[in-house]
Amino acid sequence: MLFALGLFGALLFALGFPAHAQQLVKAPKLGCYMLGAAGLGTREEAFRQGLKDLGYVEGQNIFIEWRFAAGQADQDKTIVDELVRLNVDIIVTDGNRSTSAAKNATRTIPIVMAVSGDPLGAGLVKTLARPGGNITGLTLLSPELSGKRLEILKETMPKISHVAVLFNPSNPGATLYLNEVQVAAKSLGLQLQTLKASSPTELASALDLGRPLRFWHMLIESNTYRPMFKYWSPMSVGSWALLVFGIFVFLAFLEALVEDDRLAWPAGRKFRPPGMLGGVIAVIGGLFGFYVAGYTGVLLAVTNRPIWSDTPLLGMLFVVSAASISYFVPMYHYQLSGAVTGRAHALITLPDAMLFSSRVQVAKFAAQNRVPAMFPESEFVNEGGLMSYGPNLPDLFRRAAVYVDKILKGAKPADLPVEQPTKFELVINLKTAKQIGLTIPQTVLYRADQVIR
Repeated sequence: MLFALGLFGALLFALGFPAHAQQLVKAPKLGCYMLGAAGLGTREEAFRQGLKDLGYVEGQNIFIEWRFAAGQADQDKTIVDELVRLNVDIIVTDGNRSTSAAKNATRTIPIVMAVSGDPLGAGLVKTLARPGGNITGLTLLSPELSGKRLEILKETMPKISHVAVLFNPSNPGATLYLNEVQVAAKSLGLQLQTLKASSPTELASALDLGRPLRFWHMLIESNTYRPMFKYWSPMSVGSWALLVFGIFVFLAFLEALVEDDRLAWPAGRKFRPPGMLGGVIAVIGGLFGFYVAGYTGVLLAVTNRPIWSDTPLLGMLFVVSAASISYFVPMYHYQLSGAVTGRAHALITLPDAMLFSSRVQVAKFAAQNRVPAMFPESEFVNEGGLMSYGPNLPDLFRRAAVYVDKILKGAKPADLPVEQPTKFELVINLKTAKQIGLTIPQTVLYRADQVIR
């Protein structure tokens, strides 16, 4: 009897001990906060592969809580607060914005930057060599690359003289990048025009204001657009108002041509605010813009079934529309002088998470307007951009897994130096080159690490 009980106890011990041991070895849990949308795949898979190379398999001996902001900055605090509540062991981020949000949420959970812009300028780390605090990882901070991109662009098109620079002024590294571009432009004999966009809305405005032909085709029929102005129409009152508004927009356009020395008309410089004549044009144009938007609302209101019959608040849409159009003329005065299609022969985009999230829009704009463009990441080229020069982002995400491994094994983020990329790739899209009618010199093609045909 005693032997049987002893044997039964031994069996329980033998069967129960492994389960108990497994409970003692807790699988680490990561919180990965990506600024883009879910399903993009490339970066996430690169990170998973980096972990796998180090012996970590998601769902087996490591767990990952994936969160995606899809470009919505208002989600930052909600997402990082949730990751902190989940008690993750490490938070992995992919930009200054997500890293800053994570830093504000916790000073104890280690944070690994898979990608960051200027962590020094953003106050995320004390130094690159010794970050201090709970943040370390990788940075794209290589401002000298911006000058190199401009050199490649000039080599590709030796005859260009004006280049537009699209950047986010709220990016902490924007000043460094822009300074490098300006130095390179001076040595290459190029003139720069800046296009500033600190949000997707401002980006849309900056790009759209470079296409004044859109307004032209509202008045003149083409294969793409039907004219809106018909003097015999019952809506002629609104059409005449639109025409007057268009005249003031046209004056703003003439002023941009004069400023660019494309039109020899010295008197045209008087149209520019804050000069008196420019101010008058802006005010009158804005008033007519308000009338045009308001008149549109009236037309929709007097139909048999008003458009906002089921949604009364929709009427406010026309108030917003009127205010936006009223602001259009003065904004046009300031923005058009730097618009890509107005005077620049090429476009260069500076590194920024917001611009990266809008890469499809930016690449499409450049291609549709036949503007040769140089981008900081190859993902722009994959979306139809002409060329890019910069680090391979998936490689950085694979490298981020090394930081995760070191921290899980006891290393402190404060003691792990922030790494900068050392390998850079030139990617060229020959499909886009053909679309915009550009021949890439063989000397540039030979240097390309990847060519999309």
